[in-house]
Amino acid sequence: MHTKVINAGLRYHEFFATIYRYREYLIQSVIRDLRVKYKRSALGYLWSMLNPLFMMIILTIVFSNIMSRVESYSVFLFCGLLPWQYFSQTTLGSMDSIRGNVKILEHVPIPKFIFALSNSFSNMFNFFLCMIPLFVVMLVVGRPIQWTALLFPIVLLPLFLFSMGVALIF
Repeated sequence: MHTKVINAGLRYHEFFATIYRYREYLIQSVIRDLRVKYKRSALGYLWSMLNPLFMMIILTIVFSNIMSRVESYSVFLFCGLLPWQYFSQTTLGSMDSIRGNVKILEHVPIPKFIFALSNSFSNMFNFFLCMIPLFVVMLVVGRPIQWTALLFPIVLLPLFLFSMGVALIF
């Protein structure tokens, strides 16, 4: 059993060493993904912020009567909607990322999981853009930003790891 633990540790080490070895490609791939995603969009990156905002407005209008006991339902909804959108976009985008980069795989010997990781990081950038409208909604509704918001990276890490795990399984 002790050798299994050592072998698993070596595999994790190799995984992170591979990410480090291909870090330049990963950075360029994330930048390319972001450019391609908004290339033909008139609103560009603004659409990343408006899309969840409009979704929150629609869902708040539809469900506010049902959820009338929840204080600041729009903030409550927005806080749940953002991680869900990150998870779903990462999972769906990673499924197509390898197929969409077949030509690169034919010419460059690169691990396939780098494409899913690139997709996840570009979605993380969009997630941070979506945090801007969340703070605006919190200010409009009158909800103060608590000091516990500093713990946000601790919550974000499991979301990132879980989304990547599901994406790599698919």
